Amino acid sequence: MREFSEENPSKASIIMEYMTGNLSLHIFDNITPDDILQVLRTIAALQAASLKFTDEDKALFLKDIFKVVFGQALTKENVTSSLGLVRQFGSDRLGKCIDQVESIAMETSHFGCPVTDIARLLCACLSAKDRRENWEYLLGKFYCFLKEEVGNHEMPYTLEQLIQAYRRFFPFGAFMVFPMIAPMFQLAKKSDDTEYNERVQKLIFEKTKGLLEDLVKFHEEDKNEANHGENKKIIE
Repeated sequence: MREFSEENPSKASIIMEYMTGNLSLHIFDNITPDDILQVLRTIAALQAASLKFTDEDKALFLKDIFKVVFGQALTKENVTSSLGLVRQFGSDRLGKCIDQVESIAMETSHFGCPVTDIARLLCACLSAKDRRENWEYLLGKFYCFLKEEVGNHEMPYTLEQLIQAYRRFFPFGAFMVFPMIAPMFQLAKKSDDTEYNERVQKLIFEKTKGLLEDLVKFHEEDKNEANHGENKKIIE
């Protein structure tokens, strides 16, 4: 890996493999928790590989990349706009949840935790029911995969830290799925196939309602925990 310079005008190389027979899935095409395991194993392999980076390797990565990418996207205006689309296609049934989500300062959320990809994966690919019932089990399986990949080296974090990271990152991870949801509502409404329309809207509504409810739930739990910690410090 060489740093970009006048002598090396190529910033990067993208290596891709063409694979036939792939199945494209929409946001409403939920997969099963068992199907998620294959992806979790791959994420574990990537995380384990990153532990071998030297300081010189790390210096080549763009610093604060997520701040650069999302710093302007997650303004109050853009958050309100994204949720407005969900409100428009989700009817009044989601109004209360959306009102609660709009009060959360998304711009204070951040990346940098080991569960970023996992949280977004579970939010986008599982039904609300399957996600709620299996997220701790899936994190446990991921941790086992990571142990296998790391081998005899020291683990970068504990399972408890991974679970805590999921809880804290979830509000942001769930919110990032919403821009994919509203267009699917719109697509379903335009279809002349009544059965398809009803099926898609039912699936999307279940996922969206669950994400909104759990976004608020995890945010409130994290806020209460933070307040409890501050009160404990004052008492001590």
